[in-house]
Amino acid sequence: MAGWQIISGPREYKPGGGSVQGPVGRDLAWAYVIERGNERLTVRVERASALAESEALSEVARSAVATRGRSAVEAILKRDRPPRRLIVTTDGVAEHAV
Repeated sequence: MAGWQIISGPREYKPGGGSVQGPVGRDLAWAYVIERGNERLTVRVERASALAESEALSEVARSAVATRGRSAVEAILKRDRPPRRLIVTTDGVAEHAV
């Protein structure tokens, strides 16, 4: 079966329904819609608030922030069951169960 494709995004939002800090230290997030055949999923990429204060970011984290989450989503497009939520931390991108 063919892989997933990004069909829309990023749509920027504040995690936690618009709160400044968001749940569990997330301050900014981007939503992407991906599609494979007639299946569609929304993948959320959340930026940990600690990133704004950190100068020591991994290359993966730096790329995810610079691309507004797109590089993180692109990295999961070949999976049969891509995660629905990704968290960008200073160490990289972690998957999070929804």
